[in-house]
Amino acid sequence: MPEPLPDALGAAIKLPDAHGPSVDQDLLLTSSTDRPLLRRLLFPAMSFVHGAFSTALPYDLGNERVVLLLVPVLTNAGQSTGDVGHRAGRALAELRTAAANGLKFELRAAESFGRSQPLATVTVGRSLSDDETEALRFNPWTTGPGIRPSGWLNLLRDAAYRASQRGRNRPTRPRPATSHPKTPRCESVMNEVPGSPPTLGRGDVADERSHRGVP
Repeated sequence: MPEPLPDALGAAIKLPDAHGPSVDQDLLLTSSTDRPLLRRLLFPAMSFVHGAFSTALPYDLGNERVVLLLVPVLTNAGQSTGDVGHRAGRALAELRTAAANGLKFELRAAESFGRSQPLATVTVGRSLSDDETEALRFNPWTTGPGIRPSGWLNLLRDAAYRASQRGRNRPTRPRPATSHPKTPRCESVMNEVPGSPPTLGRGDVADERSHRGVP
């Protein structure tokens, strides 16, 4: 059977207590590019550890309106894992291998023109358990002072994510136990720009196939 066509890939980061006790920071990004004028577009991808991920929709970061990017730091952690099934399986296997070898990402901010600017380095740590993964909830409006989703499309996302998660939390019939792909834990996030908001702490990084529902 032929392999399916490449799909957009998604990544989500949760930084517990990033803005103070019980004030987390969530970031949701989809495979894109770090090229000027194209950062708000979504592109198919075959790897979580090559290329770039973008929020696509803008954020107000301090006094600037930007998109946020997640760009892998190229090391031997991102080497190919070879042929291990279909594209999605290869991408996840490559991500798990890279995470075990100390995978890092740069969190960057960019306007429409010019180069993106580094904000922080995200270090991926151990995988979360199935229970920890199942308990994760993400919303782009889970944020704090100095960083805010901007525009009416982002306003619509807040309602959509809340409605999806209410449905997800409803009791359902018990299903056979399944093993979820392990979600890498974000070991640390180091601010690279003195005085740049936000100052971020430890968190979780979740990989996901985009357009498969709302996490």
